[in-house]
Amino acid sequence: MNTMTLTCFIAASVLVFSSDAGTSIVANNGQRGDLTFLAVNEIVAMFNAAVARGELVVFGKSIRPGKVRAVRVEHVFDLDARSPTVKVYAELAPLLDPPGMPNCKAFAISAFISVDGHITDTEVHIRPVAQ
Repeated sequence: MNTMTLTCFIAASVLVFSSDAGTSIVANNGQRGDLTFLAVNEIVAMFNAAVARGELVVFGKSIRPGKVRAVRVEHVFDLDARSPTVKVYAELAPLLDPPGMPNCKAFAISAFISVDGHITDTEVHIRPVAQ
């Protein structure tokens, strides 16, 4: 896997860095440190592999490849932890019907990806639809 290391010194309370690979880091510790991130394309490949293994489950059903498209990778740096949380935001097609919500549709998910490429948690994004 391709990795990228960013060494930074943070004097302000919060700084955001963007790299040539398209990742960003939010940090706040006032100390020097090395942070290693996978390139965005590697994270998307890990997400797609997890989907192919059946790890993306929404409303109790596994989402098949081709029914979800990754559109954003987010690195969230917890100020109390050394490692970032990696989250993939992906759009669903077709939209899904949330159980018990007849006037809404699930249009996207955010999947949390572990360092070994597994989906550890999923958030479903739901919006109302016009009647």
